[in-house]
Amino acid sequence: MPNYADGTAFPSNEGAGYLNDIARWSTKYIIPEYNKDWEYGIVDYENGRIINMSKNDSTTPSKTWIRPCMRAMMGSVILCANPGSATGEMLFAYPSTSLSSDKEIETLKCQLRVYMGCAVYQPENLLRLPHVSFEGLMNGHTMNPNDIFQGKDEADGLTKLSDYMNNDGDNTIASVTTRLENECDMDTAEIDKVMGETVYEGAVWRRKRGSTGSAEWTIYTKNTGHLGPLDDPEQCDRLHGMHKCSIAPVSV
Repeated sequence: MPNYADGTAFPSNEGAGYLNDIARWSTKYIIPEYNKDWEYGIVDYENGRIINMSKNDSTTPSKTWIRPCMRAMMGSVILCANPGSATGEMLFAYPSTSLSSDKEIETLKCQLRVYMGCAVYQPENLLRLPHVSFEGLMNGHTMNPNDIFQGKDEADGLTKLSDYMNNDGDNTIASVTTRLENECDMDTAEIDKVMGETVYEGAVWRRKRGSTGSAEWTIYTKNTGHLGPLDDPEQCDRLHGMHKCSIAPVSV
């Protein structure tokens, strides 16, 4: 995936500010039961590959995989409803200038201190739109067991993250709470909020069983949540902050 030297907008996605802040969401992937003709996979956002989640076992039932908390640093934009001096102005000041010369090398140096600022007269004309672009993925996007695990099978009435936690074993509410505390540095109040949030369906891909090429994968179910069409191996570099061109306009 891209880094600062290879095309990302920023060298680090840590530290939210006025124009960037952190977004988080939970995702579920519903893998169909064994099919002799097809195998199914999901995107590993860390390296932009599709990971085969099917097993070669005719008794394998359908199963649901859960990403309890993906976090991304998101960029924002500022829109101005009435551009011009009525809304605000850039200010420049030139408080001091100094001259110095060197006879030996025959040079003359002019040092100029420039102060720049701005004044906003009508802030109601400015609108900040958050979460417009990805500046990088922070947590929960890998295939590490701390980031993704098997939850309860999909059934009617399961909507919140806590609904998909197992009653016993490794993936209980208590064990997932511990992961969120350690991996995402969340406090109790934030974890309780995450547990009560809706889990959205992520993209599932499929290819003919026995195929080996990555180009054989085609979309089976679309992402109905936060990533939408970016839940695609060809779009993962955008999630990591890369700005790239396409042959044709892409709906993202």
